[in-house]
Amino acid sequence: MSMTLEYSPNSGQVHGAYEPITFVTSSTEQAGGTYFKFKYVADIYISNLDSPYTYVKQARIFIEPNSEGAGVFRIDKIISDYVAITSGDSSTSSAGFVNDTIHTLGSNSTTKIWVNNEGQNYRKVKVNYGQSYATTANKASLGTPSQFWVQRFIDKVTITVYPLPNATAADNFLNVYYVKRIQDAGAYTNASDTPFRFVPCMISGLSYYLSMKFAPQRTQEMKLLYEDELARALSEDGSAASTFITPKTYYPNI
Repeated sequence: MSMTLEYSPNSGQVHGAYEPITFVTSSTEQAGGTYFKFKYVADIYISNLDSPYTYVKQARIFIEPNSEGAGVFRIDKIISDYVAITSGDSSTSSAGFVNDTIHTLGSNSTTKIWVNNEGQNYRKVKVNYGQSYATTANKASLGTPSQFWVQRFIDKVTITVYPLPNATAADNFLNVYYVKRIQDAGAYTNASDTPFRFVPCMISGLSYYLSMKFAPQRTQEMKLLYEDELARALSEDGSAASTFITPKTYYPNI
């Protein structure tokens, strides 16, 4: 891994927390274009109040490369949460100025240029850089397939393997175990309107709704059967894995 800090603020100067504080990095790995889902990473460390200074990591930022392949980080929005605004010269007590110790100017006190008021107006900041990318192989590369994706449609099931098989004999065969069912909708090229695994659920549901009109005494019985068949059909489309990933739910303001 080879990274270069292309631009950073002058570390010999004091910078305001509310001014743009930008860092720019580049990476040879990103330039090579062989790493999947590449991102730049920056860890933001902010020091404690007094010397000796110790740093605590307050944030980690992930940035995608821009059009030039560089990672551009702007950290002032994070730093401003830990720094208060300097609002007056403490050496002046005339009307319009505050008397509390906030910031002693160098012209007033050459021996104590900076004075911290509860440690909120002067902090040291350190930024460490890195990079992140997926361990998944590039889908365009060739090799022995190690991952697969199964997608079930109404009329067919597709299997996609990654990476793409190469020309070796070990990669030319894919053994699949499957359950063959009786032909029930004409030729196998015919696409039915309902997946076959949902047919029992559809029949049970129809019986449930018909019972409301023609046999109310059996409605509760048909409802239990319908719910059982529906749960069975839905479980066939799920995964036996113990990990489930769902999108984040957003609730609109009312």
